[in-house]
Parts: sequence; structure tokens; C-alpha cells
Amino acid sequence: MAIMPVFGQLVAWRMPTGFHRANEETQGTHYRFEALRNKETGEGWSQRITLEAEASAASDMNRTPLDVASDIATGFKQRCPDSYYGIELDPPAVDGYEAYAAVAGCGQLSGGKTAHAETALIVVVKGAHSYYTLQWSERDRAQATPPRIDADLWSGRLKELLPITLCDEVAGEKPPYPSCVARIRAHTGPATTSARRNHRSTDTAEVEARWEAIGFTITLQHYLSTLAAACDALPDAAAQPKGLLQTWQERGRNGSFLDASRMYQTALVTAVQKSNGEEAAQRILANQMALVRQQGDDEASKLLGDDLSRRAETCRQVRADLAAGQYDIGRDLPMYATLDTLVRELDGGGGGL
Repeated sequence: MAIMPVFGQLVAWRMPTGFHRANEETQGTHYRFEALRNKETGEGWSQRITLEAEASAASDMNRTPLDVASDIATGFKQRCPDSYYGIELDPPAVDGYEAYAAVAGCGQLSGGKTAHAETALIVVVKGAHSYYTLQWSERDRAQATPPRIDADLWSGRLKELLPITLCDEVAGEKPPYPSCVARIRAHTGPATTSARRNHRSTDTAEVEARWEAIGFTITLQHYLSTLAAACDALPDAAAQPKGLLQTWQERGRNGSFLDASRMYQTALVTAVQKSNGEEAAQRILANQMALVRQQGDDEASKLLGDDLSRRAETCRQVRADLAAGQYDIGRDLPMYATLDTLVRELDGGGGGL
């Protein structure tokens, strides 16, 4: 799951396989996140996923998600009046919030090095304070006629993004935002956490839950490793008996959960290699680790900031939070039971608390 703090709420959706984070910025009241296909950059993209938001736009109660989507579609029409086409899709269920979904496309758009066709899935959700727009765009060769929009294809892509969830930010809560993860699980259940299961018959709810649990644990470890690289190098760190990461690993069951996650990751990748080949196994591993690095590095950078004069205080607060157990993988987290099972299996049925 990609979980982004945007204007007072956490916006969560499932990032499809094969995409990487390319850009994230806030300018005034406008927020924009962008992900591109792996190995693609800049203007030469073939597929792109964006999340955009306008702060306080939802205070205008006369507007609906349909109105916002219509404005986006109008933008398409103005750029290709002779080759525009659009269809509505069944809107996704976003617990407690209005949503609308559609697909709009142009046969020929100018801009960039060459003219091209472009089609976009548009999902608009009316949040508590803002409108959130999630789009999945694809480019193709330019044509004079409107594009043929495959409703089944785009409905399938919408399912790949589900569940889309809005959560209220919790003061002091840090990535990977366990309260929001718990809400997602409560409303989806382990059997419906991924639309990709429709396309991979070898996937099961158990494997999917374990893959997500180890992703959570390894991301948390990478996040703390990045913090440790900055904090353990500070002069006052010499007074600490142990490094930040070592301290975390020795607390509670964190180290056991991390070891079990690494071993299960290796076992699952090996199983994929045997059934689908080396390339498929390495692709799965690379996609997960790329997301781990992106999320861990980005969130650590946000916390540390660019002001080196304040870094020592930030690091002292991190150590205090760690000592208070805020980074522990405890029973209140939705992936605890899954990780506990992994540890028990590696211990031969014992070792669970």
C-alpha cells in the first residue's frame, strides 16, 4: 500500500507492480505525487500514476466528485476536440466518502517531442477537507480518431488500485501509519486485499498477507537504518551504549520478526524462481525492495529535514520514541499475527509468545 499524508488526511491505495516513485511536491494549496513505470523518467513515460489534491476544496459543498472529474475531462476535450472519448466506471467504495470513476482519452495530443494518444483512469474522492484525484494514464501512438476505450481493461486497472482509503492523521504516528493499515484491513479482510489475485492463480490470501507483513517489517528496518546512519554519526551519539538500529532489533520481538521476514522473503523468491523462472523472481524481489527503499528513505528524509542545526534534537527525539516502544512491532498492529506465525514456523512450532 502507498500511504501519503496530504492536507490532514492519509490517502492510501495499492501501488501496482512495476512502478516507482518519481516526484512528490506541495506548492501552496496544491499537492502532487507521481509514479512512473520502472526505468522510465521525465517526459518519455508510457504509463503514469498521479495523486493530486487541492487543500480545502471540499468545503464547497455544491461540488461533487463528478463535478471535479468533469473539469478534468473538459481539459481533455479542449486539447483534442476532434478525438475525445470518455466513459463512466462503477465508482469504488471508499468508506465514508463520496467517489466517482471514469476513463477519458484523446486520440491525439500535442506537447512533448511528438504528438501522442493518451487515456486516463480518473478517480475522485471527496475527503474531509480536500478533493483527492488519483489517475492512471497511458500513452499510445497518435491517431486522428477517438481512442477505443476497453472498459474491462480499465475496470481491471481500477481494481489494481483498490482498496482506496482515507484515514485521519494521528498526532505523533509515524510511517508506515499502523492505524491506517489497521483500518484498511478491517474493511477489506485478507481475502480481498489485492485485485492482482484475479490475475495470478498461484496467489493465496495467506501468501499475500505474509508478503505484505514482511514488506512492512523490512520497510521499518530500512527507515530506522536511514535514521541511524544520520543519528549515530552525531557527536552526542558516542554516549549511547548501542546504535539506534541495534537498540531497536534487541527490543521485544523486533529482531525475531525481522529475521523471519528476511528468511520468508528468500523462501518465497526461491519458490517463484522454481515455478516461473529467475527473471520473474528477481522482478518480484526488485519491486518490493525498490518500494522499501523509496518509502524508508523518503520518510526518513522528511523527519530529518535539511536543517542540520536541528538534527541533533530530532535524533534525541527518535531515541526517546524508540525507548518508549513507538517503533516496536506489537500486538496492536494488524500484521503481528502473521509475523508471529512466521517466527513459530521457523522455530519448529515453538518460540511464540
